[in-house]
Amino acid sequence: MTIAFLRQKDKQMRQQAQYETDVLVVGGGPAGTAAALSIKHGVCPRAVDVGALQTSLRAGGAILDENDIAEANSKPQFWEQ
Repeated sequence: MTIAFLRQKDKQMRQQAQYETDVLVVGGGPAGTAAALSIKHGVCPRAVDVGALQTSLRAGGAILDENDIAEANSKPQFWEQ
């Protein structure tokens, strides 16, 4: 009985972790991308073109707005492939 409970609990935790991973946004990437663009273009980070930053982030798979969500949902998910 205990083993079955632990297996079920482990399964629930994996499912929850998958769900949370799908909606979690982690903050270091965009700042690093902005820093790289500022160096590339020779400007301070505040002067980085926001459109160029967004394009670069989207190219890396970032979801920035509702349109990106719709596009991401239209593609097969990794577990569906």
